Amino acid sequence: GATAGAISGAAADAQQEETFRAAQQEKQDRIRAKIGDDAFAGLTALAKCDHPAALANAATARTSANPDYAIAGLWLEAITYSDQAQEDTARGLYPDIIAADPKIDDTTGAEARRRELVEGLTRIRGEYDLPTVCA
Repeated sequence: GATAGAISGAAADAQQEETFRAAQQEKQDRIRAKIGDDAFAGLTALAKCDHPAALANAATARTSANPDYAIAGLWLEAITYSDQAQEDTARGLYPDIIAADPKIDDTTGAEARRRELVEGLTRIRGEYDLPTVCA
């Protein structure tokens, strides 16, 4: 009976793990579709504290013909600087963000959105058992 219970429990654990992985993949696919491959690669690099790669991908995304992808590159650049405690550099992007992002009207809105995105980055790192703060 104990062996059957252990096998049943292991099968349930495997099913739960598979469901979790499928949900994570669906979430990743949704984000990638929204921000584009370049910004997604940059976000992945940023989550792993690879700031040079994140900035390189952000710069590529900013040149995208798709305006949503270009805006994502701009935001990625801002949160990458934030993650490196370069707040002044991040805030220096606000005029470009205000001009490009129709959802942002002023520096207050840009500041609030940047903070939300940094919080999201922290959540992503937590979901993938990555350090929440880079060394």
